[in-house]
Amino acid sequence: MMNEQEVLTQSKRAFGQWENLWRKNAKLNKPYYEKSKRKLSDLLYRGMGRTILSIGFGNSYEKEIETIREMREKNKEFDVICADKCISFLGFAPDYCIIADASISADWLKNVDTRKTTLIANVCAKPEWISQWKGEIIFYVNKDNLESEKIFSGITGCRELMPASSNVGNAAIMLTTHVMNYDKVLLSGYDFCWKDNYYAFHNLHKDAIKEKKHWMAHRMTTDLNGDIVHTSENLLFSAKWLGDYLRLHPFPVFNTTRETILASPYINLKKQLKKSKFRSITEQEKNIILNRSIVEKEYNNIEDVLKEKDVFSYKVKILPEVNKWILKLST
Repeated sequence: MMNEQEVLTQSKRAFGQWENLWRKNAKLNKPYYEKSKRKLSDLLYRGMGRTILSIGFGNSYEKEIETIREMREKNKEFDVICADKCISFLGFAPDYCIIADASISADWLKNVDTRKTTLIANVCAKPEWISQWKGEIIFYVNKDNLESEKIFSGITGCRELMPASSNVGNAAIMLTTHVMNYDKVLLSGYDFCWKDNYYAFHNLHKDAIKEKKHWMAHRMTTDLNGDIVHTSENLLFSAKWLGDYLRLHPFPVFNTTRETILASPYINLKKQLKKSKFRSITEQEKNIILNRSIVEKEYNNIEDVLKEKDVFSYKVKILPEVNKWILKLST
């Protein structure tokens, strides 16, 4: 279990490294946020009665890609969300793609049809991804222990928050559990480690990028199969963070590989996707939704936090008002 100081140290390290670029990107993304017709709150409880496959960029994703394509063709009754560059290799349009990386190249979108996929974008994400995306875009701001949300909400005007979760793959878990409330979340590519290759689809990477497997090999450990693997400090932190999150929150999240250092239950991917079905939502479940309290937190007097002059005061609704469609949730 990670302690508070460990998480705070990691947050400060990341903020110190990325603050300037995050601010720059947020300013460039502001016009796109203002034009966006969709909000994070539109996704509230959208996953009830459904299964979703969440794809990260570990090597197990490459090993499972044919199974994923096969089952997507045979069974349309499960959803798919993938982390940024994963969309380059899917071969079909996922329901959602999530991006948080401030510096990821837009080359990953080359020859990708994004018209049928909703992009879930951190306001500090790479602006070229935002400008090139053809489908709908929903923005969010990370809420963290440094209260950096005050800065980036101030820059962009976006007030819709998700708890910071250390990397884009983990952010997808926060979205599918805390916001969308899927019945079941299956993980592919959530390895947080590697044996011979740092990335999935490594043969398609430039030699300079493939060398990351050497200079980012900070630790040696064993995966759930008992095999010796390499990991980086960032991947190790992200795996520990997600493992703690899954232990503390009773969400139905399952990994589909044992080639991982993530402490989570294992489940067979093909069997789960084969039997996934949309189910009707019961009246009891609807009532639970409708009776949830709306949590508000007000921020005032934050001049000392913002470096810009656009000081503001606002309320953040962690759980926005339930939309009318929830009353009609059924299949």
